[in-house]
Amino acid sequence: MAKEQGWLRSRGGLPLASREGAGNDAGDKPLINRGGGMREIPMGYGLQEFCADLRGLLKEKGHAGLPEIAERLKRLLVNPAFVAETFEGENAGVARQVLYHDAETDAYVLAHVHAPGKSGVPHSHGTSWAIYGNARGDTEMTEWRRVNPADEDHAVLEAYDRYLLRPGETRAYGPHVIHSTSHPDGAWVIRITGTDLEKLPRYYFRPKKDKMLKAPETV
Repeated sequence: MAKEQGWLRSRGGLPLASREGAGNDAGDKPLINRGGGMREIPMGYGLQEFCADLRGLLKEKGHAGLPEIAERLKRLLVNPAFVAETFEGENAGVARQVLYHDAETDAYVLAHVHAPGKSGVPHSHGTSWAIYGNARGDTEMTEWRRVNPADEDHAVLEAYDRYLLRPGETRAYGPHVIHSTSHPDGAWVIRITGTDLEKLPRYYFRPKKDKMLKAPETV
């Protein structure tokens, strides 16, 4: 069986064999409009199908395709076979997995296991975009904006939106969006990024210099 470039197995980074004939010959599948015509989405919408859509939408629409990618991710998150394969068995408790990387678009599909009570400080993804989706548990997401002049050597952040991402829900974020996450009861999260974020300069909250204003209540 041929192996498809870009596929990675969790932890080990080994290539995964593509599934023969996936989504090519079954009938009565839902259709989506991909701009150039109607395309079938397989009923058993899995990681390989999602990554094909991710790649196609990025090549066709760039950042404008992020909302559609977030909608595709919802289908993946409610696929129990995908969730079990990614987060259970030999992968149970693995904090971070690289599920897929597309060399042409530089997009990554990552799986994260967040322990109960884990919280993050406000940060951005620099010039990259990101999409978050929950497979299990809730993410408390807070979005922030800087309210003092950019040329000052400290940042004053004001929280302007706070909400929950529940299982099966997704959200797309453009470049430079400052946000923070909290997982009171733990969560299994799929995160899509436009590149390897560790290579980018990006904002991180500095407790000794920066200041956070009070966040609004979760709605």
